[in-house]
Amino acid sequence: MSRRAGQWDPASHREWIQLDRRRFALAAQWGRLFEEFDVVLCPAAPVTAFPHDTGAFHQRRLASGDKTFAYGLLPLWIAPPTPTGQPVTIMPIGRDPAGLPIGMQIIGPYLQDRTTIAFAGLVEQAFGGFVAPPGY
Repeated sequence: MSRRAGQWDPASHREWIQLDRRRFALAAQWGRLFEEFDVVLCPAAPVTAFPHDTGAFHQRRLASGDKTFAYGLLPLWIAPPTPTGQPVTIMPIGRDPAGLPIGMQIIGPYLQDRTTIAFAGLVEQAFGGFVAPPGY
């Protein structure tokens, strides 16, 4: 897809085939990874939970360390398993100094949704379940 003058143009058949081949290559890489590992753990976002912002979407900013970034970049953190349909379970793994939850993605092998859910259950048994932050 190309973007011209604020509009998205549909991909040509050739472009779609090229993108689909890349998706298959990514799926093969995931498949090789899951020959050795049961799940992959990674952050759900570069920030912990944050207060709701009702401002214009394109003006919203989030802070991570000493830097800020556009709110619209949040989906990039959950994008890697998306094109290949990898199952993902997101769960809290702790709290930040303000008491807000820190999220973790549990990525599993293709069509093995129960694996990520079962892993989340094991983490919950070992470390405790979700507790709402103070004031919520």
